[in-house]
Amino acid sequence: MPHSRRLFKGDFLMAHSLAQNRSVACPNCEQMVEAEIWLVIDAVERPDLLADIRNGTLRIMVCSQCGFSGEVDGPLLLYRPEDDPVLIFCPPATVLLPDDKPEEEAEEVAVEQMEELLDYLAEKVGPVWQKRWIEELALIPFLMLPVTLSDDPEAAARALTEQIMAGLEKLREENPEAYEEAVGTLGEFEEMLGSDVMAALVSPLTSVLDEFVSCGSWEESYEFVKAHPELVGEEAEDVLDAIIESAYMMEDDETADFLEEHLFLLERCREIGVQKAFAEKIGIPPDELA
Repeated sequence: MPHSRRLFKGDFLMAHSLAQNRSVACPNCEQMVEAEIWLVIDAVERPDLLADIRNGTLRIMVCSQCGFSGEVDGPLLLYRPEDDPVLIFCPPATVLLPDDKPEEEAEEVAVEQMEELLDYLAEKVGPVWQKRWIEELALIPFLMLPVTLSDDPEAAARALTEQIMAGLEKLREENPEAYEEAVGTLGEFEEMLGSDVMAALVSPLTSVLDEFVSCGSWEESYEFVKAHPELVGEEAEDVLDAIIESAYMMEDDETADFLEEHLFLLERCREIGVQKAFAEKIGIPPDELA
């Protein structure tokens, strides 16, 4: 797939990571400000940028004219070769469409941007690139990325909420019109932050469940569940159910159905025991399972 000249115009590279310089208008005084926007970040290559994501400063722009500070929007592909999932994509909150494209095509344009960044990274990474990384790619709103990456997601969520509220109060004083617009989206953010889907994204059980559903056979899955008893319980079921909900929200019915099968199996493990549940699934007597 050819790269978009529009997306990569004015960019500069650092090994795998990719940034773009963009002129944006200050929402307070309308002065044009040069902003550095990171489009691809290799977490190993640039731990400093990963730290900026965690503390919420990666895309903060400060206007040299009036001192107003705000966040610059854009897509971001995070490459984490030492973690799962390896790839995280944050779509832009607002997709800038060419004049010849209607608003209905915003989602399509966002997907094109993601594919362009994936193509770029695949070319840079070279032979170590794995197709399964794309299959396992996580879609996360940029706003929620600090929470997702935090070692203490609950504390990070609280800190993020406080940061947003403080920013809104400052915006109310400096730009009432922009404040009213921002308040209109706050309810949606709070709903997302408190949703089961968000809880699943930050749950420590998510990575264990990912390994469970990635097992190559039911026999392998059986051994994995025996080694991870935390999967047999309502908490793991709730997390997996939320991930399934997320898959349905993304209209990925195939993945949702695949996960539903694993969820049912975990429920049976809790109801009748791990050995009997897997024997039932495989279609063999329980005593044939070690």
